[in-house]
Amino acid sequence: MLINSFAAELKRIYPIVLITYQSKEMAISSKILLITALFILILYVYLLIGEGQELIVWESTPNTLDLYATSDVCVETIAKDDTDTPSVATKSTKTLAENARKTNESDQEQHQQHILNCGHCGKCSNRHDIQIYKQTRVTLTGMTTECTKGGVLRGLDTNYVKECLRRGSELSLPCVDCWVLNVGCNWKHCFKTCIKHKLAPFRWLPSLYHRSHKSPVDPCLECDERMCGPKFIECAGANRRRVGVVSDIQRNVDLELCDKVDWNWIDSRTEEDEAETEDAVHQASGAAEL
Repeated sequence: MLINSFAAELKRIYPIVLITYQSKEMAISSKILLITALFILILYVYLLIGEGQELIVWESTPNTLDLYATSDVCVETIAKDDTDTPSVATKSTKTLAENARKTNESDQEQHQQHILNCGHCGKCSNRHDIQIYKQTRVTLTGMTTECTKGGVLRGLDTNYVKECLRRGSELSLPCVDCWVLNVGCNWKHCFKTCIKHKLAPFRWLPSLYHRSHKSPVDPCLECDERMCGPKFIECAGANRRRVGVVSDIQRNVDLELCDKVDWNWIDSRTEEDEAETEDAVHQASGAAEL
């Protein structure tokens, strides 16, 4: 009904706008201002309609709490050579029970096991990316939003988003690929909702449609969470909640935040580890450019 009222009102004022625009007494600057205002109004109505259509779909989609109510953990196992020097690191997904199960003494001496994140292992399940999550816990959301806006203004350019995130966050390229995958999913399922709530001047204007449930998370982020969260987690393995990092997005700490991560191990990364990661990132970047 509200949309029909909008359409009727636009139809009513269109002849008035046309007559005003054609007036010879109207200055060029005023005509430009009038056209701009009319364009914003039309786009605003378009976003309102789209936001409502998207809301019907994503609000009927289950939430993602099941992704965090898991007994699986991603474990990094460090094998030692004959000189008792850590040599080979492998990652695997295990249940908490499997990880806690006692092994024979010789196996314990030859292997060190460290939990990287709750849930399965993925492209972001490594000490470098998990440390970045911690360091950017209050900035990564805003950074991703700004990079996404830049991609939208460049015609939905995911290559721009990828380079923007890589430079801004310093996440590894495989992990960045998961974030870019999430952005593409967001554009497909939450585009109008996010433009309405993230881009000026539309974010300052009221919405016609409202969620039937209460949530501290804005509609753009909640749409992204429901529609794209599972795909992102499948790719990344580790996100901030799965490594126990409290971010600038309000979450249910008791139900969503992992408390199993071996932060002593993650924070023990040395300068040599960082140098190896940087070399790998540069090599991957060079290969991507080729």
